[in-house]
Amino acid sequence: MNTHRNFKTCLLSFMTSFSFLVCFLAIFQVSSAAETPDVESVLKAFRESLDWPEKVAAERTSSYMTRHYPGKLMTETYKSWYDSADRFRVSTQSRVVDPDTGEIHVEDSDPQEFWKDSFWIPEMEGVYILAMGATGPDRVRLVDYGTEIDRRSYNHYSSNFFQGLYSISGQYLQNDLTVDRISKVEAGELEGQASVIIEAELPDGYLTLWLSPEEGYTMQKWRLVSEVGVHRTPSEVEQPSHAEKSGAATERRVVEYTFYDRQDIEGFNVPMELKKLSWIEYGDEKEIMSDETSRLTNLQFNPDFDALGVFAMPDYSNVSEISLIKPDLTVIKNLVWNNGDFYVLPEVVDVERQLDEGTESLKGTRTTEEEKTPDRLSLNLGEKQQGDGFKISGTAQLPVIAALAAFFLLLALAALVWHFRKKTTREGESRE
Repeated sequence: MNTHRNFKTCLLSFMTSFSFLVCFLAIFQVSSAAETPDVESVLKAFRESLDWPEKVAAERTSSYMTRHYPGKLMTETYKSWYDSADRFRVSTQSRVVDPDTGEIHVEDSDPQEFWKDSFWIPEMEGVYILAMGATGPDRVRLVDYGTEIDRRSYNHYSSNFFQGLYSISGQYLQNDLTVDRISKVEAGELEGQASVIIEAELPDGYLTLWLSPEEGYTMQKWRLVSEVGVHRTPSEVEQPSHAEKSGAATERRVVEYTFYDRQDIEGFNVPMELKKLSWIEYGDEKEIMSDETSRLTNLQFNPDFDALGVFAMPDYSNVSEISLIKPDLTVIKNLVWNNGDFYVLPEVVDVERQLDEGTESLKGTRTTEEEKTPDRLSLNLGEKQQGDGFKISGTAQLPVIAALAAFFLLLALAALVWHFRKKTTREGESRE
């Protein structure tokens, strides 16, 4: 009897314990499911957090240190206006300063400050304008892209650039982040805040992404590790500073962005500050490439660009050095700016020098009779090369300068023929 009662007691105890275990496991599974949300839902919310208007006017300040200026600090003021792939502009003022005094670094009597203003507008018909100098335009480079500029260039200027998830290959990493490439998703923390951590291998490297579940899965941080030989070739990464002496070679390149101070800008969750750190690794060593902190000081979505006047042609009347880089990479240097247009000047022909050189080459090769009759000069100037003489459209439609170039060239040839005949006639009379 006691044995039977003890058996029932044990069975009841076991069943109670088992019930508690089942309940615990059920609660644990529900808790785990709640902490680790569905991957597709997370990715959807993440992409929606980046769905900003593309048209943007932005200003930011940056300070950073690079190994190229050891012991110095780079400061930069950056302004950009992006209307579309057809119209954008960016202007920067950079300086190399002493981190302690803030004074501009001087190298070979040259203050290390750099100004750059570049833009792309339909009026230039496929020509990209890049003005450079110390604090304003000292020289202008025109780059003829034809009809469409490199996608990488205007990726830098749209609102997507300020979101931070950007790779060295000129693409946005979120475009490559798909469910099939994700290897791990887990709940965690970042600097005391709740976070969903995603790990994935992308064409550019191994990505670790921290998202805030409390702010619609907006980005808190990301890190990209690119293995040399897997995601990058040796020529695509910087090598150790002592590579020539030690023979060390970069094995991986790491880029890390961390975002701070999120604010609501016109209904969008915008990180106003970011910290960027990049380094290379080889063996057990690590070398910092750059350490940067940037802050957005102004951000406007869908501004009135025409009212701002930012896409009007600048005044380059005081710039003496203007050149054009053609699609075949040949360079035309004799350009001038006039009332909103760029002109290619006709080449100056030194008639006297060419006549003297032509006369010297004929000496000793002709008979007396042949010398009495000058050579017939060919007016076949060869096939006109596109861009050898032309006006690059700016804001006004004026006659093409090629006509002037041809006119001056014909005058020069006429003078050359007249001078040659006159000289030949004098020499013939002297012989007689």
